[in-house]
Amino acid sequence: MKTLMVFDFDHTVVDDNSDTWVVRCLPGQTLPDSVKKSYRKGHWTEFMGRVMNYIGDQEVSPDRIQTVMETIPFTAGMTDLLTFISQNKSAIDCIVISDSNSMFIDWILHAAGLQAAVDQVFTNPAKFNELGYLEVHCYHSHECNSCPINLCKKKVLEHYLSEQSDGGVEYERIFYVGDGGNDLCPTSCLRGNDVVMPRKGYTLEKLLAKMEGQEDNSSLRARVFAWSSGADILQEVKVSSLSWGYHVPTTVKHTILSTPSLLNMHTRSYLRKTRSKGETRLHNLTPGVMHRGGIECYQDLSGQKCPRT
Repeated sequence: MKTLMVFDFDHTVVDDNSDTWVVRCLPGQTLPDSVKKSYRKGHWTEFMGRVMNYIGDQEVSPDRIQTVMETIPFTAGMTDLLTFISQNKSAIDCIVISDSNSMFIDWILHAAGLQAAVDQVFTNPAKFNELGYLEVHCYHSHECNSCPINLCKKKVLEHYLSEQSDGGVEYERIFYVGDGGNDLCPTSCLRGNDVVMPRKGYTLEKLLAKMEGQEDNSSLRARVFAWSSGADILQEVKVSSLSWGYHVPTTVKHTILSTPSLLNMHTRSYLRKTRSKGETRLHNLTPGVMHRGGIECYQDLSGQKCPRT
């Protein structure tokens, strides 16, 4: 079975807020107080509609907006992580669930050449109207009291998983990567062998820590792994995939086992390589390794072979 990677976008894939980054396209790179003070909590997309109207009123061209959006920086290590995902699509599906908008995300991913990593983007739809103004609409409606009025990420994720299941696709493990308060709701639909990955120092990590400290935290079943860079996530995905023993492309396994720094001590103690007829076979040792007549008993990880090392 495959792995599913689920990403938030702002302050996760990119290292800023795309909705505030767009203000840089204005001559003075700032909004008037009349626009700033019009925001109502939980109605961010509605607010962004006013922001884009103001930008249009200043006669900022679509090309200028796109050029500015393509300069937003990626979070450290994220381009390597997405490149790895794009190179292993037979084993990894990847989706983005974001409260940004479709135009911004599409521009940013294509400019970096990373669009192949992402199978689907679930976000607020956006398009330019006949006047050249960017219009942003709410993604959907929902009845969740915990989420912004325009987007419940749990509802999106549950619907996606249901559709995939109907199509015969089940996931061995889901990695959910995010940073904000609106990333908490979808963690309740993750399972015990899934992993929720909050960015260190951001709201999601604090909310999860608070949940873990409560006596009744049954809604959080997934393991928590906090990250600072895409490199942290990439290492965890590689190690976790290998140590749990489900299918990972041979090239990935070989990379991990030939790079000791990618393995923590616990995982490394349960992995070994054996050579037979010029090939290397990877094995996953069971936790209580037994010896029978001096021969170590182990369970084969996948039965696949990797190139000679």
